[in-house]
Amino acid sequence: FDRLEKGGWHNETAKLWFTRAAFYTADIYEVRQEWAKAVRILERVVEAGVSAAAKAGERIRKLRAQYYTEFP
Repeated sequence: FDRLEKGGWHNETAKLWFTRAAFYTADIYEVRQEWAKAVRILERVVEAGVSAAAKAGERIRKLRAQYYTEFP
């Protein structure tokens, strides 16, 4: 329990579900054309340092390049 309060993960399965949920949520925001929200979700994947962090980073770069007017 201590580990979870400090931001630790349960196990690899928890990381997998976190990553899936984040990517699916980003997909929904993209369909809604809410680019900044999609990027914020993907940034959390990068910050978490999970195995899909590089994929999330690439997706962020593409969104920022394609919709550059949405980002300061």
